[in-house]
Amino acid sequence: MAEKKPALLNRKAFFMIFEAVLCLIVLMLSVRLISYKKVTMGYCVMTSTMFILMSLSDYMKAEYVGKLEKHEYVKRMGYAATFFICSLLVMFGHSDRALKVSAAIYCLTLVYSMIISFSKKKRVIKLILYILLIIFLLLTAFSMVVSDEISPVMAVGVVSICVFLQELYRLIFISLSQIKYKLLLSIATRSLAPQVLSGLVLLIAASSVVLRSEEPGINSYSDALWYCFALVTTIGFGDFTAVTFLGRMISVLLGIYGIIVVAVITSIIVNFYNESKTEEQHDKEAAAEKKEDEAGEQEPDASPEEPQKEEEADPGKPEDEQK
Repeated sequence: MAEKKPALLNRKAFFMIFEAVLCLIVLMLSVRLISYKKVTMGYCVMTSTMFILMSLSDYMKAEYVGKLEKHEYVKRMGYAATFFICSLLVMFGHSDRALKVSAAIYCLTLVYSMIISFSKKKRVIKLILYILLIIFLLLTAFSMVVSDEISPVMAVGVVSICVFLQELYRLIFISLSQIKYKLLLSIATRSLAPQVLSGLVLLIAASSVVLRSEEPGINSYSDALWYCFALVTTIGFGDFTAVTFLGRMISVLLGIYGIIVVAVITSIIVNFYNESKTEEQHDKEAAAEKKEDEAGEQEPDASPEEPQKEEEADPGKPEDEQK
């Protein structure tokens, strides 16, 4: 039988990528909504679209988490249903009151999330901060519904800012969630990366002081830092140049050091990738061995004694011969 080829993307990776794409679209919509000054048909459509995409994003998160984590699954599905209701309210309400009510509902979902996080915190400072945030959000939601001084654009603008921060955090979390920090730290330590990078920072700082005083074309310390950064990273914009002998020698030294830093970073990335694959392979082999051991323990021991076969009587022989 031919070996089954592994799928290009498993279920977990697919949901994670799709969630990241949705978060990016919601992020762009929230930035666009912040710049609006008045309520229009396009404004309502954009707000409804933002809530629909948020609902879909939380639904994907719930499917990614799965029913094994029941608490997180129920929470994400609740968010998805709430945001979907908000989108319908904005889409079919076509009124300032609908926009303000949907904004208040979003604030209440934040309060619910804060209460859940509040129950897990143990430090006093964080508890006080969460209590203050919960009180602020409750007052904001109440003011959005009751007060006529808060316009629907202002209410949706507040929601858009909160959505922007929330989706930005989720994007950063998704981007960094697959990094094995302990493995990366061990590789960086073996590669002498802390020593190389600290030496680079000190060299840039010292060189900037010298270049600021020696080079006529560099008029400030910030310009000197910018010149050193562009030189070390091999960007080379060309807006500043070294004309003195000392400045050119420092530039050569920075360029060589920059090549060393690029080599160190490249080796860290390659080693991290190779060791991550090796670690995953070892984990799979260990899991397979454990499964085989468990299966071997569950199998019953075979009986060493075989059942005795009874001799069949031959009807053609006399009874004396058969005996």
